[in-house]
Amino acid sequence: MNRDRKNYLAHSLEGGLFIGGMSFIAGQTVLTVMAKELGAPNWVISILPIAMFMGLITAPILTASFIERSRHMKRISMITGVPQRLVFLVAGLVLIFWGEERPGLALTALVLAPILSGAFGGVGHGAWMQLVARTVPANRRSSLSAT
Repeated sequence: MNRDRKNYLAHSLEGGLFIGGMSFIAGQTVLTVMAKELGAPNWVISILPIAMFMGLITAPILTASFIERSRHMKRISMITGVPQRLVFLVAGLVLIFWGEERPGLALTALVLAPILSGAFGGVGHGAWMQLVARTVPANRRSSLSAT
């Protein structure tokens, strides 16, 4: 298998697993119901559907010049991509182990998870886009996004 195919397959699998995983915590449905069950005020519940998006659009403004000067996009993508995903694992563990005993802690973890995930994702988004542009041929990028 040539390098272009491997890169295409790797990006497809990573993207599919990430988007598939995100469906389990759908901000419009699952997160809001969980927050309501934990006693969140209405303003917190109303922010949850866009919490991740806020980080995704805010962080690149602050990091664009750094990403522009960098040469190693894979390293940046990995450094920001791992915590982007781990915050949901930590929040899930907090909910499982302390959700009933400490609902305030559980609610804090629940609210911070999409915000922090979005911030980490936003910091590395430019690097990830550059990585895809460098590793996937131009004629395959649209189908990669569709996949």
